[in-house]
This record gives sequence, C-alpha cells and structure tokens, in this order.
Amino acid sequence: MALGRREFLLASVSSLVAGATQALHPAAQGVGNSVPVPRLAFPPPLTAGSHLVAFNPASRIDRPAPWLDGLRRRIEAEGWNLLVPEQVFGRQRWFSASDNQRAQGLMLLWKDQGVNGVLQIGGGWGSARLLEAGWRQPRRPLWSVGFSDASALLLAQLSAGLGGGVHAGLGAWGDDWQRLTALLAGRPVAPLQG
Repeated sequence: MALGRREFLLASVSSLVAGATQALHPAAQGVGNSVPVPRLAFPPPLTAGSHLVAFNPASRIDRPAPWLDGLRRRIEAEGWNLLVPEQVFGRQRWFSASDNQRAQGLMLLWKDQGVNGVLQIGGGWGSARLLEAGWRQPRRPLWSVGFSDASALLLAQLSAGLGGGVHAGLGAWGDDWQRLTALLAGRPVAPLQG
C-alpha cells in the first residue's frame, strides 16, 4: 500500500516520538513501546573549514537574495564555508527544479564526502514531493538543517536511524543562532524551555 504525504507523516510521527524518546532517554526503554530502538548515528561536529551547502528542496527563490549573503557571512564567522550552487535559484514551475532533479541533487550532495552539512533553504511543500519521487535516505550521517517544509526530509533522516537533522530556521539571530551553531559544532546546549 502506497502512502501519501499526510499518511506517511502521520504514521511516522507517533513511532518517531516513541523512538526518539527511547533513543534520547535510555531509562524509557520498555515504557510504552516494547520495540528496541537503535541508537542514532550522528555526523561529526563541524570544525574550522567545514563545508556546508545550501540546497533548495522546494520552491524557487528569486534573485537578488541578500538574506543568503547574510547567511554566508554568519556561517563564515563560525569558521565554516557555505557554497550556494546555481540549483538554489533554479526555476521549474513553482519549484527550483523537477522533483526527480531535486531528489538526485540532494543525493549527490549527501554522497559527496567533502560536504559536512546541507542547509535546506526555500519553503513550500516541495520537500515531501522528494519522498514521493523516490528519495531514499543514504546511510551516511550528515548535518541537515531546515525549517517547516524540510520536516519531511528531517523525519526521513531520523527514521533511517540517522541523527544530525536539525529543525531550525536559518534566519535565526541571537540565542537561536548561538544554539544552532553550538549543536552543529558539538558544544553542549541547554534543554529547550517552553
């Protein structure tokens, strides 16, 4: 039986919540779910010179995009590098490329050993369409940061047993930006409040 986007997300969320609880809190093993959950494989922390690549999994982005220049400056201030490939500005109907092209592009980035993380920019509903286009999560742990629409790909990463998926806005400032960069660099962060 093939699942649509909504069915996939609904079926995944309940098992992922239980699984994440057990993975993050070993004392919860056996509580409410008798299925053993494997530990997540995490990517190594980012260090000086790490390479991040902007990837647009969804809607097209118009030029100029000064916010991307600002993001690059903030990434470089951390000692990391940000590559913004031409794909980010692609145009095919409402998206940056066809579903298959975006899925293949993300696969190439994921398999590139010189890439330490993918920053998912662009919003809308295109990310879930990559799952329907046949996206299969590679087994390599990689930092993947995205917000809103990127949740479909972040959940696919988690369901494959891979950590490194961070649900965060790339336009964050102040404490939110400091928390994100600390996570990516492997520095401890306080538990979320609220």
